[in-house]
Amino acid sequence: MPDLDLAEEQADEYARRFHQLLSSSPTELTGKDLEAIARVHRDACARLAAAELLSTRAELVTVRAGSDLLGAAIAEYNSIALAATGTVPDMLRGDGTTGHVDWQGVWEQVAELRPHLDAAHKRIGGLEAERDGYTETARQATALGIDQAARIAELEHRVGILEGLDPEHA
Repeated sequence: MPDLDLAEEQADEYARRFHQLLSSSPTELTGKDLEAIARVHRDACARLAAAELLSTRAELVTVRAGSDLLGAAIAEYNSIALAATGTVPDMLRGDGTTGHVDWQGVWEQVAELRPHLDAAHKRIGGLEAERDGYTETARQATALGIDQAARIAELEHRVGILEGLDPEHA
């Protein structure tokens, strides 16, 4: 970005010098003085114009980048809206871009999908809670199964001991 302060300082210097020359009596001004005034004025104006032009160009680059980003975001959202609503453009051009689309209708359809989206999120939450319940039940059943297996092993061990005392099994 150009140094606008420098250009403004130069313009201030021009104004100061111009004021000095104008405060001189007209007879003191020579052709050279008038040429110097014109040259300083032209140079100061050119510097200010160049600085303003460079500043404007830099701002234009920023605005164009922002508009490109915004355009890409809008195109993406429109594509998502078309896919969500199943809308097909009236025509497809040879270059792959879409033709006429009733965007008001598309976005109204998107708004109508909101309750379905909310219901789907609610159903997912319910299914996750149900799954978590089954997971807890399965954990408890596994723990119970392990406890039962240990109890069975203990009872089989006692049965073995008792059978060892029984003369029929000896």
